[in-house]
Amino acid sequence: MLNGHKPCRHGCGAIGRAGSSPWINWLFDGDFCQIFRQHLQLLNVGSNMRTLCFFVGLIVSLDATAADEFMCNYSGNQQEMNACAVRDFRKADQVLNNEYKKLMGKLGPKQQAELRNEQRAWLKGRDLHCLEAVKDSEGGSIWPMEFNGCRRDATEIRTKEIKQLPTKN
Repeated sequence: MLNGHKPCRHGCGAIGRAGSSPWINWLFDGDFCQIFRQHLQLLNVGSNMRTLCFFVGLIVSLDATAADEFMCNYSGNQQEMNACAVRDFRKADQVLNNEYKKLMGKLGPKQQAELRNEQRAWLKGRDLHCLEAVKDSEGGSIWPMEFNGCRRDATEIRTKEIKQLPTKN
């Protein structure tokens, strides 16, 4: 697995994201990759196939974020509500990252190192806490919504903590 992407079973270097929309999952379950590979062989593109497949996968993976956003419907079916939870977590995570970067810019080297270590430990703890908190729904269709909701809530709390940290050098 590379950054949440699974490699194509036919040698493509790219690929679909876990939790992606159904068409993205189909695209990278193998049929598309196999057909794409056969066409590349017919075109005698063998040595550049991995690079080309990587970029195709990258483009489709980036588009998956837009697909998740489009599918979000708080009153919809479970998949649509799951998409909302992922979107909301990503937004909260982006806000946290922005606040973290602002704070790091105001700190001296020693404080930066301390904050970096603290943040890494917090990230590990957040995900472990949320896995434990939603273990009863593991394997169910509601699990992604509960897990990402937990991560969103914890991330919003951490953002408030980061904003309150002193900035003296």
